[in-house]
Amino acid sequence: MTFIFVYRHFIHFWILLITLLFHFIPAKAQPVWSSAKDLNGLRIYRDLKKSDLFYYGPGNLKLSSDRNGMPDFHLIEMRYTGTAVIGNQGAKRFLNLIQISVEISRPPDSLLKVTKRMLGGSRVKLIEMPVHKTEAFLVAPLSMSEKKGTRIGAPTSLEDDEDAAGTYWDKRTFSVRLNNTEAEALWKVAQEDRLALSVSFAFYAEVVAGMSGRVTIKGDSAFVREGLQSLANMAETDTVVDIRVVHSGVLPIYVDFAKWPQLLLRKDLNDEVSPAFAMLEARCYDFSNNLRPDLSVKVLEVEASGVEDEQVKIKAKKFFSSRPDQNMFQIRFPYAVKLTKPYRYRIIEYSGSGNKEELPWTWRSDWAEVLDVTTPPEKNKLEAHLFEIECDAAIFDSLGGEDMSLFLLYRFQGEEKQMTLQWQKNNPTLLQTVTLYADIGEPVRYFYKWKTTGDWLQSPLRPVPADGYIYIKL
Repeated sequence: MTFIFVYRHFIHFWILLITLLFHFIPAKAQPVWSSAKDLNGLRIYRDLKKSDLFYYGPGNLKLSSDRNGMPDFHLIEMRYTGTAVIGNQGAKRFLNLIQISVEISRPPDSLLKVTKRMLGGSRVKLIEMPVHKTEAFLVAPLSMSEKKGTRIGAPTSLEDDEDAAGTYWDKRTFSVRLNNTEAEALWKVAQEDRLALSVSFAFYAEVVAGMSGRVTIKGDSAFVREGLQSLANMAETDTVVDIRVVHSGVLPIYVDFAKWPQLLLRKDLNDEVSPAFAMLEARCYDFSNNLRPDLSVKVLEVEASGVEDEQVKIKAKKFFSSRPDQNMFQIRFPYAVKLTKPYRYRIIEYSGSGNKEELPWTWRSDWAEVLDVTTPPEKNKLEAHLFEIECDAAIFDSLGGEDMSLFLLYRFQGEEKQMTLQWQKNNPTLLQTVTLYADIGEPVRYFYKWKTTGDWLQSPLRPVPADGYIYIKL
């Protein structure tokens, strides 16, 4: 695509004309965001460096079920009454889970063959776009009278088998931990009628803008110098790897508990937990948030005490730099373990050069708390930022807005980075939440662009407010 920017400025009838051709190429091949087009129902992106390489975006999710049609869904309430062994005798701890297995839809081979012919035939390679990370959250009614539903639990990712080969997957598990109020409300709705929920999901990928075009600058020498500096700033932004949502959607789920009562599970655990239950949730964001580019693999080992005080180990869980979207595991022990005793874990790190570092064992007594093994900020010199960005509905309703894009600019390990969020007229989601990691002490700035009646307009560059909330209003 060719972009033509024309600037006109006349002083004393003196005109200087400069035409500049430019094409910016990052160091590594990436899908080009600006090349996106729709073919046969697929969103297609070209590769920046290889003219014969194209990518298609990820598909929608569907609920997994067994051969009898029973959905792979469970609402689980587990109650544990503590004992004096770990100092919490009589205290009730709850672990409430919704576990949903989902499958990703992929285009049939026949459709891919037709699309390849349209792109150039046998010389063309068409592959699925690598997903950098996934996010999902659950929306469910907390009463029979509630129609829209409420967002419950915390946003999470989709769990995969860590031994699966390659970047792509077919089936994953979506697990959400609920507080007691949410769990009791859902349990009541499930027992009274069918439970209708939805999973909102988003796939993120690393892309580059990949601008290519011609610029015409007209004006005096000072104006031309200013224009050239603006082009240099555009070039710098264009070479930054951008993490964008390449596909999002909503998966509706309807569960008939009258037909499948076994999908509701309520159990008192007392002093031990069966191997059928996932008592721990482990998370690591080192790769999905690019916190440790020096690492290749991060291994988690966990040990607990068995029924007869024997040592029970899990199969080591592995987080890979090559699969950054896999950042969460539900941990099940191969044999029953005691909740009356603490468990311990350790981390083994493998660098990109093959060096191995074993970190010391760490003991923990709280079985209900998420085990987050992400590298702490004091070690990687990064800080997490949680931003909420809300787009005024009037932009699309009464002001004639068609598209809105917000750009977050920040420094990550000394390099300029950019994250982009988008809204469209037909997209009802006005509030977006995003987490990013930036160098400690470095400001995060933003600007936004909007399109009305075919024209693009841009806001000034501003710092993100201290409370992390941005309201876009024209």
